[in-house]
Amino acid sequence: MMTSINVSSVYPEAGVNFPISYLFMRLLREQLAQLEPQHHAVFQAKYGLDFTLGIILSAKSGTSQVEIKGPSISKKHQVVDYVLSIPFAIAEDTETFYNQYVSFVCTGVATVLKKFMDAGVVTEAVAKFKGCALEQQAEFLQA
Repeated sequence: MMTSINVSSVYPEAGVNFPISYLFMRLLREQLAQLEPQHHAVFQAKYGLDFTLGIILSAKSGTSQVEIKGPSISKKHQVVDYVLSIPFAIAEDTETFYNQYVSFVCTGVATVLKKFMDAGVVTEAVAKFKGCALEQQAEFLQA
């Protein structure tokens, strides 16, 4: 059985969010779902077969680097969540915003996944996602 990886977004600070379409999340979820079941062995050994790995994308003011919080573990909901807080300051430069956003997301996702999977496999999967995300920028940015 394969561990599922869920991707979502939450913006708890008023007015601090990014104009990114749900299609971006869907692409990330689809790319991560392609990771082979054997790559989930460390996660499954630590948390069990029934747990889901949650990656929650967020925004944070007053920071210049992606911040990773977690794990937050819910036995009731059988989920292990990590929150990736992307620096909101990048939204000020509309020319480079999307590229920076994708880079921060990739850095955060890779950092979380490398806790449970082979670094080479993670690097390859994240690079593939980044290429697709950058190609589809027009679809993923909301006007």
